[in-house]
Amino acid sequence: MTEIRTQDKLFLAVVAPAVLIALYVWGWRNAAVKRLRALEAQDLALVTQEAFPQEKRTLEQKADAAKKELEAAKAAPMPATRVKGDPATTPAERERAVVGVFREAGLRVTKIEPGTAAENAMGAAGTALQATGVRPEPNRRVYRLDGAYPSVRRALDTFAENEMAVVVEQLSMESNGNWSVSIYE
Repeated sequence: MTEIRTQDKLFLAVVAPAVLIALYVWGWRNAAVKRLRALEAQDLALVTQEAFPQEKRTLEQKADAAKKELEAAKAAPMPATRVKGDPATTPAERERAVVGVFREAGLRVTKIEPGTAAENAMGAAGTALQATGVRPEPNRRVYRLDGAYPSVRRALDTFAENEMAVVVEQLSMESNGNWSVSIYE
């Protein structure tokens, strides 16, 4: 049998309890302290029973003020639109007008890709155009163009000068002289 030395006795008397205490502190006690702190923070966030009626009145007053502000915003007249257009214009007429601007600017339209129903309904640009009132149902189209940058710039300037009811969502150059323009019209 092995002899138990003084060092072994010291180890069992000091180190082993220290390890058990450390496991308790870092293991179980830490989780309990975290949970206790979370509950204390939750308790501090709650209103006391004495302050509840006043807090409720304050929040109701804020809610009433917000409702009045919302009603005032709804009653305010719509701002004047900075685009011209007739809500009764057909999608084909709108497309024809856009293609006419591109041709006047010196661009050749090589392809027109209509947008899907989801694209027509979900685009932020389409929503902005719909808010003007001149396009109740805006359509998204992707125009593939052939021409130089100054011609593309001239076409975009023409849209702005004529106050056309179009929103250019995306413009990208695919290759030298080939452009892709996504437009809500």
